Amino acid sequence: MNKIVNINLGGYPFTIDENAYDRLQAYLQSIHKHFRNTEGYEEITTDIEARLAELFQERLGNRPIVNLKDVEEVTAKMGMPEDFAAEGSTEEKTSKKKKTAAGDYKTGKRLYRNSEEEVIAGVCSGIAAYFGIADPVWVRLLFVLLAISGGFGVPIYLILWAILPKAETAGDRLAMRGEPINASNIARIIQEEFEHISRKVNEFGSELGVKGKEAGENAKAAYAAEDVGKMVKKVVDGLGIAIRNLINALAKIWKPILFLAALVLTLIFVGGWVAAIGTAIAGVSFTEYFFPGQSFWARLGIFNVFFVMFIPVLLIALSFFRAVFRTRVSRHVRTGLGIFWILNIVGFFALGTTVVAEFSQEGTATRETELDLNDSDTLHLDLSGRNIPASEGFSAGPFWVDGEEFPPSDNARLFIFQSEDDRLLLRQETKSRGRDRQEAIQLAEEIAVSPQLEGNKLMLPYRITTREGQKWRAPEASFTLYIPVGKYVQIGETASYNVFDLQKAPGQDDIRLYRNPDRLWKMEKDGLRCITCDEEKDLSEQFTFRDFSTLNIAGPMKVFIERGENFEVRLAGMPQYTQKVTFKQNDDQQLSVLADLTQTASPVRLYVILPNLSQLHLDKTDDVRIDGFEEEQMTVTANGPFEVKMEGQADQLELNLNDNTRMDISGDFQNLKASLVKNCKLDAERASVGDAKLTMTDHSQAKFDYLQNKPDLEKDESSTLTIKNQ
Repeated sequence: MNKIVNINLGGYPFTIDENAYDRLQAYLQSIHKHFRNTEGYEEITTDIEARLAELFQERLGNRPIVNLKDVEEVTAKMGMPEDFAAEGSTEEKTSKKKKTAAGDYKTGKRLYRNSEEEVIAGVCSGIAAYFGIADPVWVRLLFVLLAISGGFGVPIYLILWAILPKAETAGDRLAMRGEPINASNIARIIQEEFEHISRKVNEFGSELGVKGKEAGENAKAAYAAEDVGKMVKKVVDGLGIAIRNLINALAKIWKPILFLAALVLTLIFVGGWVAAIGTAIAGVSFTEYFFPGQSFWARLGIFNVFFVMFIPVLLIALSFFRAVFRTRVSRHVRTGLGIFWILNIVGFFALGTTVVAEFSQEGTATRETELDLNDSDTLHLDLSGRNIPASEGFSAGPFWVDGEEFPPSDNARLFIFQSEDDRLLLRQETKSRGRDRQEAIQLAEEIAVSPQLEGNKLMLPYRITTREGQKWRAPEASFTLYIPVGKYVQIGETASYNVFDLQKAPGQDDIRLYRNPDRLWKMEKDGLRCITCDEEKDLSEQFTFRDFSTLNIAGPMKVFIERGENFEVRLAGMPQYTQKVTFKQNDDQQLSVLADLTQTASPVRLYVILPNLSQLHLDKTDDVRIDGFEEEQMTVTANGPFEVKMEGQADQLELNLNDNTRMDISGDFQNLKASLVKNCKLDAERASVGDAKLTMTDHSQAKFDYLQNKPDLEKDESSTLTIKNQ
């Protein structure tokens, strides 16, 4: 039975039995005796004791008492004083040291911030030491390149600054280089630091001596240099004291301000944390539609995204508090947060890959229904379910959740065309995405879009809904109504906002549905004609421009461009608007039309008929229609949030769309070159295209039904290209 002793070693409390205590005390006395006359004696012995404490902690684990075997093995790893020398060891002693247990123990490398060679925080020099790079300037250059190329260098550096500990002790610096952490190396590191400081002081004195010697003109220059050195030293010391006093004064002034800033940051941080937790909990309802029946994965996904974004913010906040209040965060906390963040990054990409795979294929389901109006010749058409009371659910951005259905903001699209026979037909087409084509088709068939016909009133669903328990895979739905000649249709107010295309008779294009809801339309041989619309009495003016093939049109006008054998230019609208439209024809076959208008109560319409159209430039116009041209080469440039519809043929068609322009093309085009910038949309599903060269940026979209050859594509990650049958 042995007695036990409580000791404090390197700042850590230990319980040690009496025999082990005697051996440890003898070892420490020999260490102190060996280094007593060495420069840096206190630093060396303090770091050796700290390293001994670390080794004891590693060995003990859950054991409460340090025994004699622990002391013997730890001191063997550290090395005995007779195995090394504090200053200038001989080769014989060096070889002897290598044969000891101290030389056999070597720690693995650890990543630290190198305070000895730091420029900002020592991150780059620490990485260089870890990977054995002699000159840290290469690592610094890499971070500079990352910062100026993609901007990733700065946040990466800040995160590493926050999570990496600083190599403060000699043991830390040895672990950073992967060298054995024993008493000999600890002493060597500290001696090197003192030698480095001494060398810098000598170099500084030598520089002063050289400068004084150069300034002297006789043999007494050396004494003058010494005097100059003393004088400079006094000046530098005085400046140092003044600067230190200034910093202390500023600290007294700014400390309350920094404390207030830290308090505000804390409140923001806590508020952001609470809001983020609430958002994450609310978001679980949405994610269950991505993983129906798998609530664990749904919750894991939403919290995974939360921690990926939140942990770097937390680490930056901790680094701020450490800089202001000189506090230290436990190494275990920093390491744990870093590992947890890396695990969340891995989980984020794993779940993200799974979600992307669920949207990889597209499927379409089509149904046709013949409508019976019970001997009536008029169909009343409208949409249902547009307005949902707030008491029945809650909205979060573009989505609505009421506990049973999940409708996004995309609404059902409506098209009205002339029927090829005497039947009144409703064709509904639903689309969805899935892991494979079979699943996508099945999900498209399950989309809840059920039309309701009561007598002669047809109600179509306003929203595309996904029932609870079903997968949400970006559903789309459209309805196409085919009306026989001689029948009537009355389009309700809600439906008038969702009609994407309407086959109107000539002269009816200016009648906007949303301005004329609940009007009666009759299907004639050449299209729908409004029977009950009050058409505006506009004035029309015709111009005599000839011999042009290039059009440059700017301003809010509805534009109609058709192919014809003769030239015709006509402007229609209310006089107070048409008088602000100017025309100019250049000698190079270019006609320019500029409308100096902002908003108009009724539209201004420009009609242009010409045999050939080679170039068309549109800038912030209203909707544009281009029909009937057959060209070898045609260029269309459009800028602004309006729609362009084009039907025709061209061997070479070049499209330049910018700033939310939407363009729909149909016809035959052998070679298509299109540039889409800033949220532009190109719909070519009704066009036959041979070769296509596409450039797409800033959330732009392009859709094709089929391409004869593989497209030459250049796009960013935010833009999408869809080829339906390829």
